[in-house]
Amino acid sequence: MGSVYVDAALKQAMPTEPRWDYAIGYQGNNAEEIVWVEVHPASSNNNPKEVASKLGWLTSWLAGSGKAMNYRLRRIVWVASGHINFRNNDPELRRLRDRGLEFAGSHLAL
Repeated sequence: MGSVYVDAALKQAMPTEPRWDYAIGYQGNNAEEIVWVEVHPASSNNNPKEVASKLGWLTSWLAGSGKAMNYRLRRIVWVASGHINFRNNDPELRRLRDRGLEFAGSHLAL
């Protein structure tokens, strides 16, 4: 179906916001689906907080001006760029999972 570089598309309109990176649309088994992908470092303890800020922005944007892209069938995924310096049971990462985010590690398979 296609993809959108959300960060670049909204940079001029929202230059100071913690914008999400990408939206990838594809035809699932029975319906269109979107995977929201954030490619972000995972090498410091601060990175989960940065992704949490971006996740908050994404969910707010999807409820407002991004409503047309708020598909019911969606995944929200963080793909690590570079070295991963925390464990899967990290408390910050667990909080992100509770908010619907998947941590894919350094690779994402669709």
